[in-house]
Amino acid sequence: SDLRATPYISASLPIFAGRHLLLWGRNPFFQSEAASEDAELELRLRLGVGSGWLRLHLKAGLGHRKATQRSSVPVSASSQGQKQFLEQFGLGPRGGFKYEASASSSRLLEKRRSKEEQKSMARLELELGPLGEPLGLFTKPPSAISFHSNASGDVFAICLDCAACGKKKASLDWDRLCAGIVPMLQLTGFLLLPQARRIRPRSLRQKPTFDSRRALPRGCRPIPWKSIGDEAFRQGNYWMASAAYAKRLLELRVTLPREQEEEDLNDEGSKQEMVPDLSTGPGPDLVPEAAKVLSNRAACLVKVDDNAYALAHARMAAEFAPRWSRAWSRLGQAAWKLGEDYWSEAVEAYAKAVEMDPITSSVTALQTCAAQLHKASGDAAHAAKEKGNESVRNGELRLAIAAYTRGIAELPAQCTSDEQKPDEYALLRGVLYCNRSAAFAKL
Repeated sequence: SDLRATPYISASLPIFAGRHLLLWGRNPFFQSEAASEDAELELRLRLGVGSGWLRLHLKAGLGHRKATQRSSVPVSASSQGQKQFLEQFGLGPRGGFKYEASASSSRLLEKRRSKEEQKSMARLELELGPLGEPLGLFTKPPSAISFHSNASGDVFAICLDCAACGKKKASLDWDRLCAGIVPMLQLTGFLLLPQARRIRPRSLRQKPTFDSRRALPRGCRPIPWKSIGDEAFRQGNYWMASAAYAKRLLELRVTLPREQEEEDLNDEGSKQEMVPDLSTGPGPDLVPEAAKVLSNRAACLVKVDDNAYALAHARMAAEFAPRWSRAWSRLGQAAWKLGEDYWSEAVEAYAKAVEMDPITSSVTALQTCAAQLHKASGDAAHAAKEKGNESVRNGELRLAIAAYTRGIAELPAQCTSDEQKPDEYALLRGVLYCNRSAAFAKL
């Protein structure tokens, strides 16, 4: 082939059984001034991280170089002064110099020069790295194609791999696979390469790292009200956070609860009820986003002492996510701040929170609130211990922790004024603490 006159190259290289390489790009030997008629291309193909390199030595013909005028001096003219000097002092041959001999020597010099030029072959090294990850093909046997390109992007390759066809007994399968796929790749390679350049790394999160909102026009992008509310809450701007959460609740079709509107809401013919969006938000948990926003807004309302409105939000959050501990703890917090009429609901809410997830804050809140709600009674503490033991036997360890905590709260306080008077409930107190500790250890 005449590589000097071809601006672009393409090659189909059956490297070995199980791997076929298709190469496209600019011709690095185009209009080469090398004297040799042959060229050698050393192609280094990086297969991937931890997969090593594939090194190929490709030879091709450059073709004849265009003749150029050389500024050479004839031999007779260049050596004329030397010959006259030798003849003047009688040092030349008897018959004189024969100019035919000078012509033959020139031919020998030209032949020697052409041989040296043939030895100097044009060589070039080219390194191709992977673009994205290999693309699996649903063939039989399974195969994959990978895309490769050099740093400047003017040469690229597509590599067809089939590990199962690397054996001799699978040669017929490999020939059939190449006959069906290689011609198609030769025709569509230029179309597949731009798609390969757009491949992004795999995301570590469950959802894409790149938000789909960026694909929308700026005027059509939804506003991230929940993120705005979270940032405002961290900065202590509770009113702003509450307003942002309210906007998000309206987008989720959640009717905002209000204590003063209970009578209107109970009227069935007043308004058409909207079905709330209970889809899960971002994150590994299965808690609906509506429940998270309601819980966060309840925390904001507690901060600004709007406890009745916070209780309504927390109740709805617990209704949407009945197995989410934070919704029950927010309900208990709001109910406890409303006064003694709501203390019983607060204790039950904290008990549910401990049953769902017995974290330290929920257990401490349950024990504190239960101790203030109930009068000290050894019989009630003993009944709570038995209920906890029954829960342990049934494998309900979180429920047992809640029962033991309520039992500890209902025990009479230890008498510290009279040191000689023994603690009547010391044994029961120790059993409750030990049993709760054992339940925590089993979790």
